[in-house]
Amino acid sequence: LSYTDRKLPPLYLLCGDPAVEWPARVEENQLLAAMLKTVKDHNTVEFRSYAGKDHGGCVVPAVEDIRKWILEEKKSSAAK
Repeated sequence: LSYTDRKLPPLYLLCGDPAVEWPARVEENQLLAAMLKTVKDHNTVEFRSYAGKDHGGCVVPAVEDIRKWILEEKKSSAAK
């Protein structure tokens, strides 16, 4: 966390459900997202936890969300 920077590219952090996943993995991703958004003022961070999925199982349902997120980021960047 000490090396996080607002100059990082947009980040999409995905993990499984804390009830199924190793809980620390979810917490670490939440902490990274919070650190980047609040302390480093990095405004292009998305964190998602997928209900009922473990680490590997969240990839397939996340693909469509990631595609939409990328398209929104491109649209947002073009408007600036």
